[in-house]
Amino acid sequence: MGVVYRGVRVQLERPVAIKFLHPMFAAEPTFMDRFEREALTMSRLDHPNCVSVIDIGVDDGPYIVMDFVTGIDLNQLIEDGPVEPRRAVDITCQVLAGLAHAHHVGIIHRDIKPANVMLADVAGAGDHVRILDFGLAKFRDAEQTMSGIVVGTPSYMSPEQAAGKRLDARSDLYSTGAMLFQLLTGDKPFPGRDTYELIRCHIEEPPPTLAEAAGEARFSPQLEAAVARALAKKPGTRAQSAEEMADELRAVPEMSGATWAAPAAPPPMPAARAGRRTPRRSRRWLLLVGGIAVAVGVLGTATGRYLLRRTGDRAGRVVDRILGDADAGVDVAATVRTVADARALAAGGDVDGAIRGLHDLRRANPGDAGVLLALGDLYFAKGWSSEGLAAYRDALAADPSTASNPGLIEHTVASLGSPRDADVAQAMLSRQIGRGALPALRSAARETRDAALRKRIAAVVDLLRQKNQ
Repeated sequence: MGVVYRGVRVQLERPVAIKFLHPMFAAEPTFMDRFEREALTMSRLDHPNCVSVIDIGVDDGPYIVMDFVTGIDLNQLIEDGPVEPRRAVDITCQVLAGLAHAHHVGIIHRDIKPANVMLADVAGAGDHVRILDFGLAKFRDAEQTMSGIVVGTPSYMSPEQAAGKRLDARSDLYSTGAMLFQLLTGDKPFPGRDTYELIRCHIEEPPPTLAEAAGEARFSPQLEAAVARALAKKPGTRAQSAEEMADELRAVPEMSGATWAAPAAPPPMPAARAGRRTPRRSRRWLLLVGGIAVAVGVLGTATGRYLLRRTGDRAGRVVDRILGDADAGVDVAATVRTVADARALAAGGDVDGAIRGLHDLRRANPGDAGVLLALGDLYFAKGWSSEGLAAYRDALAADPSTASNPGLIEHTVASLGSPRDADVAQAMLSRQIGRGALPALRSAARETRDAALRKRIAAVVDLLRQKNQ
């Protein structure tokens, strides 16, 4: 959204952080009014665990002056591996204390993640948490953010944020739970996924337990339950405030210094009871699971998914284990065997299903430029321009002749108008697409009233002309 400088407040010789926002934000007609109103709300943050706003202004663009904080962020802390549970919970409770204050003054952070939480260098204070970057916050009573600008980080997004729904303070609690999960296990709840898969997982997939993600580490049932509640899909199932979540975490055995170990294995069954038959209810359950396993093996994935829906959550979890990491929507996998199938599915209104099918095709044919082009088109259809550009870039690398594809050119040129994607789009146009983009660039320059966009287009055109000389 901009750039941050270290500065000095001259009269007091006090170091400060100055964030200049991108000029394209200021070009939005209503932005400056909104900026002043929201920055004034940010200035109400006055808490030991929040970075405070000291001043705001405009000088060749809007800027915010904030506390300058030194130390390490939680990403750097996690680089050394999982954090000891008592320390991880204490850090999280400090984050929740800062969020409780922010929520009370009407601010939802919207981007809680390890990179936005600092352990400040404060002598004698131990781990002193400061929450950074309330600049991405959505204010409960403010207008909607500018259209086309997506804020937040997919690895930590709440399901409602990932789905583009209205947010409240409970969205921050989900993100805090995802961050605590990473502190405790060293990994994110849904690691190693691309953006589309991350968003789908946050909306649909149950996260693993701490024990499943952490290998040999053991956690108390209370801590497992607290993290699972924080990562609940429905806001109403989570703690309803930052204070409530903090109280729940402070009560876990790990905070009393207890070291949790898995319960000892039960003693072997006495010989006299060894021949006892399995209770009827258990036998029914084993037969059900066995029957599902056979059905999946014999009849295939689609049947297995049908049984998953029919037999409820407990059997569903078993079927998911049997099927492994296959994407949801196996009916789509059966339908999408070619790029043409995916495009037809999207044309019929099921863009998400088409994307899932293309992901299956991509795994089978990772260098297929046609699959990558189609993915890029559908990502743009969903409004996910960054993911669309990444797919196009992979397509260009796999087959340079795709540089002439009209959809790829049109979408890449349009991305020059996005503060988030402009640099990537400019690099692709000048280095991979080349002069074939000149007609689209000139057309976009004629049609836009945005002076900053015209300037960006002119820069790309100059680069292309220089390459041709």
